[in-house]
Amino acid sequence: IIVSISGHSDIYINDRRTSLDKLGSAILDEQHKLGNPQVLLKADRSVPYGVVVQVMGALKAAGVEKLGMVTEPPAAAPEG
Repeated sequence: IIVSISGHSDIYINDRRTSLDKLGSAILDEQHKLGNPQVLLKADRSVPYGVVVQVMGALKAAGVEKLGMVTEPPAAAPEG
């Protein structure tokens, strides 16, 4: 399950938009449907840190014990 936070601080579970208030119940529903898979968090680099912490807190409150982070490698510096 991939929980994403867009640059506008919109929250998605896979490709389905949700709100911070509904994130806990939505993640539980998704885990139940898929057999309790790993949860990964992906956030746009422009998202304020506080928003990421709120989402992580909501996931923890919903019982997500292991949360992976999806990162993108830094852009390569131009040669030359």
